[in-house]
Amino acid sequence: MSFSQFIIICALIICVVATIRCYVGTTTNRANPYRTQSCTSARYCLKKSRKSGANTIRQYSCDSWRECTRTGCSTKNKATRCCCKRNLCNHTFDT
Repeated sequence: MSFSQFIIICALIICVVATIRCYVGTTTNRANPYRTQSCTSARYCLKKSRKSGANTIRQYSCDSWRECTRTGCSTKNKATRCCCKRNLCNHTFDT
């Protein structure tokens, strides 16, 4: 194996290892998310929650639109957004 092939293989391995996995989908009230996705273009997992009548709607996703700049939660216009940087971390926020 040449040195350039070795460098390319190492770069590919780093890209695969750096990919974060997030829960994706929408749930109501206390239901847990069950689908996961590898997020190749995101650095964060995202969970958004908002009240709709008596229900709480939760949306789980990769932060593909780069809404997150740090880990943690914030609330704006009665909607809460939580960002995290570990695999499958976006199910644990109590919002």
